[in-house]
Amino acid sequence: MSQNWSKLYSQTKGLKEAQHIQAVLNPEEINKLLSLLVEVWQEFASHNNSGKGLKAYIDQELRNDAAQNLVENPPSNSETLEQWTKRIFKDQKFGAVINELEAYSNSLSKLLASIIQPLLQDAGMPALGVSWLSFMGNYGYTPFGVHRESEGEDGFLFHLGPETKTFYIWKIEDYNRITGGSEVSPLNDELLAVGEGFELEPGDVFFIPYDTYHIAYTGEFSASIVMDFINPPVSRFIVELDTNFMKSDPKQTYLEPLKEDVSEAFNHISDQIKQDYVLKEKIYHKLRKIQSNAGVGKASVQKSVQDFDLTKKYVLVKPFKMILIQDDEKESGRIYARGHSQSYSELGNLEQVFKLWNEGSALSLEEVKEIMIPSWPEMDVMGLFMYLFIIESIESVA
Repeated sequence: MSQNWSKLYSQTKGLKEAQHIQAVLNPEEINKLLSLLVEVWQEFASHNNSGKGLKAYIDQELRNDAAQNLVENPPSNSETLEQWTKRIFKDQKFGAVINELEAYSNSLSKLLASIIQPLLQDAGMPALGVSWLSFMGNYGYTPFGVHRESEGEDGFLFHLGPETKTFYIWKIEDYNRITGGSEVSPLNDELLAVGEGFELEPGDVFFIPYDTYHIAYTGEFSASIVMDFINPPVSRFIVELDTNFMKSDPKQTYLEPLKEDVSEAFNHISDQIKQDYVLKEKIYHKLRKIQSNAGVGKASVQKSVQDFDLTKKYVLVKPFKMILIQDDEKESGRIYARGHSQSYSELGNLEQVFKLWNEGSALSLEEVKEIMIPSWPEMDVMGLFMYLFIIESIESVA
């Protein structure tokens, strides 16, 4: 449904105005995302006994014991999210929010990255990539009140259902007049009277610019995924990579979302830091890593090599790509794949291998050896192949 993403980009005036677009996700995508969210919760529970990155609410009250209950009693393979949370919370009104979904499921990251590619083709890739979080529950109004997002973090709410969600937004002048400009406000009748409401059906997407005050109402159990489109001021981008950077940026210069060539953005950021070559190198690597990861800010989760099969052919995992950058007038260079990076003292014929994979070819280990040897030792070829498998840059074909 790429035409719906183009419609969204157009109607938001290039991601500048809030907008509700219907039926962006098809039923198959909705069902798959709901199924993968079960996997996310299972993985989260297996690696995160502290509950860090999770907030849970009962009757609008933040409850650490409810979060711990979710972690200690994850869903079974046979349960849906609704069945699982019914088992945990019975008839209570609850809400749960989990951050950085991409840290717990490469499969979810792959599906969502594929879904948003038509959007990124129009809008460009945000400088710090995209990240996903999920809301679920029957909590009524958003427990933390009417609010707006962090500066430079626009949001896309993907509503998965099964019930509807009502989304409210406010004109800044109305909100400030009633609340006195408070960053967060409890919802009241005066605010509700001037807010604009939108009824979201499963499959709908709502775009929220970071400076738009909003709240949602979820009366019956439903789940949503929110994509943070993170394009912060240049100064914050740099601080993300070096917390010692204290450059003032009174004009709050913003990067334009990145197109195919990241050099323009790199030059823009580099102008802020002058002669700090180490920091410049970090910035360049960060931009290339996100580019290789189809716009996703966090690198893929590394998996076990246990399932690696030497006899099979492997293809590039779409929509991701492999990037190879050769050092100036040298044989050395660096590769970027699935948000990871690795340097090599000699590239040999690696450009040919990456070109074949990026163009959709299926290659076996033996075929890659034929291309790379003798410029690379056989063990190095094996190491590269296994590295790309572990980070899920390549996958086997039947």
